[in-house]
Amino acid sequence: YRTAGAEGYYTYFRNRQPGPPGWYAVNLGSWRAYLLNSQCDQVDCDAQAAWLKEDLAQRPRQCSLIVSHD
Repeated sequence: YRTAGAEGYYTYFRNRQPGPPGWYAVNLGSWRAYLLNSQCDQVDCDAQAAWLKEDLAQRPRQCSLIVSHD
């Protein structure tokens, strides 16, 4: 977020993630990995939590991985 709208992050990872709002999930074999954005002053973390809750309910897995950053 040292660039407007985290442009540097989204540009660097453009082929590895879907873009804003900065959280997403990917399937890794039988696992589902959730990549979350902990920058609540920059993104709507309430919306992110609602999305996560819904996705976990719709795509139950025995194994899930949640990754976040500070």
